[in-house]
Amino acid sequence: MLDDIEGKISHWLNACTMSFVYAQVLGRYDKVVNPDSIVMSPAVAKMDLFDNIGQISNIIKDFYHSDAFTPLFSDSTIWVRLLEIKYKSYGNLVSMKPTLDYVMPGKVIDAGNGIVEGDVVHYKFSGERLIPHPYDVTITSRVTNVWAFVVTALVILLAIGCLFYRRIRKLIS
Repeated sequence: MLDDIEGKISHWLNACTMSFVYAQVLGRYDKVVNPDSIVMSPAVAKMDLFDNIGQISNIIKDFYHSDAFTPLFSDSTIWVRLLEIKYKSYGNLVSMKPTLDYVMPGKVIDAGNGIVEGDVVHYKFSGERLIPHPYDVTITSRVTNVWAFVVTALVILLAIGCLFYRRIRKLIS
């Protein structure tokens, strides 16, 4: 499961960076048809941004078969500054070590990966778990529904009362 994890994380980081730069260049990323096709390309997986920011210019040039975007990359200091800001946010994500505490009604039946202490379920995870997908928490608890027992008891008592009422009525007539 952990085979090639470093390469996969590197590809993820490159794809996120490419997506960010691509959004900055185009300005209307949400209007682009099939935007993932460029960030998932083999060229993005192999790029090394710390050596040459111009690689992004070349990827966009090859993808669109146009050098119209090349002038946007002429001043690499702008992109280096933007990427430093973006990488800082990724660093914050990876260094995150939150604890989630949930108070559940009733008795906790299944807490998944959580630790149950009374009616509180504790989840500890790292920001690295958020890289592939959102972190899902699933907790199952059971609450005793007093009204359901009361209504059921009333229905049973009513049925028994009807049964005795019929027998008493037959005996009287």
